[in-house]
Amino acid sequence: MLFRSGMPPPPPPTKSDDGAAAESEAKTKPDEWRARADGVAPGTKDVTLVLRAPIDMKGFVTNEASAPLAKFTLFAQRTATGPLATFGQDAVSETFESPDGSFTFSKLSSGTWKLSAAAEGFAPIEPIVLELPRDEERDDLHFALPRAALVRGFVRDARGAPVGGADVEVDTGGPNWQRMMERGPKPPKARSSDDGAFVLEGLKPAAQKLVARARGYAQSEPTPVDLAATRELADVVVVLRVGATLTGEVFDDLGKPARGWMIQATNTQTFDQRMDFTDGEGKFRVEHLE
Repeated sequence: MLFRSGMPPPPPPTKSDDGAAAESEAKTKPDEWRARADGVAPGTKDVTLVLRAPIDMKGFVTNEASAPLAKFTLFAQRTATGPLATFGQDAVSETFESPDGSFTFSKLSSGTWKLSAAAEGFAPIEPIVLELPRDEERDDLHFALPRAALVRGFVRDARGAPVGGADVEVDTGGPNWQRMMERGPKPPKARSSDDGAFVLEGLKPAAQKLVARARGYAQSEPTPVDLAATRELADVVVVLRVGATLTGEVFDDLGKPARGWMIQATNTQTFDQRMDFTDGEGKFRVEHLE
């Protein structure tokens, strides 16, 4: 349960002793106070929501050599526990332009948060997990972003023919729906051209695996790439698979062919789905299964 309220605007500018107008924040947006209660069961009565001021989080963003980054974006995702940890939770982001790389992030509330930073030309890093409010004496947050790596390569089918229009990205090992729910920096993705060529930028300088997806194919096997020793790899080949085919027939409760029924096949590990509809004879065919 979430309630939001804007605070009243600050007072108008005042006059200093010498008659000059003093600075005021009258033109800035008011802080957004929030009240939240998690785990409220249906039928609960007399729920009390207490509005609280946003929590300020200070820190700085640098590159690997500790040089400040002048422009960057911060992402914050409130999280809980379990596979749907981020479902229904707050997510905020803000872009900063700061010559010394410093920031004050003022949009957070009590709870567990995952914070991450992104900047053009730099690779993403693992989010910092914080429980707010935290000890005021703790050091400011420090995000040290490494220079991004890239991979050049080709997407081909099982016969070696080039495949255009394929999406190439890092294999996280998790289900696609979970990745789509995350509100942090967008993961790197590239699309192959007609000759199958692709350039995937924004990668972490570390060992990881790439996968490709394209209409009419099953997902490729994960292709390992090691970017720990070099920031650029070339001639990496990712091979799409034909995949398995599932066929069958559906009958209604009278034993007659069920026409126009939807058939849905779900991968129980990744929760990816493929669908088909039964034809006039109740038959279906689901292709390119992993």
